[in-house]
Amino acid sequence: FCTSLRSPRCIPRFAEAMPFVKFEHIAREWRLKWSADADNASLMLAQAQLEEVLADVSSIEGVASVQRVVCGGCHDFKVVTKLPEKAFKE
Repeated sequence: FCTSLRSPRCIPRFAEAMPFVKFEHIAREWRLKWSADADNASLMLAQAQLEEVLADVSSIEGVASVQRVVCGGCHDFKVVTKLPEKAFKE
């Protein structure tokens, strides 16, 4: 399991296996399912915890963007962090 945004072991293997696939950025995604129970309490908790770490994640050298995606239909909560491939490898 990849826990670091820039760990070398987390570089997608398809980059080596499929040299015809070209890309400039690599994204890491944290995801969880939230429940509508208790007036969306788990969604509110996930948002609060993201806000606690957002400045730290955003300040990692090379981070191009951090996006939060929430789906009300499937109850997904995702945080996508995008890094240029070069910054990811450093």
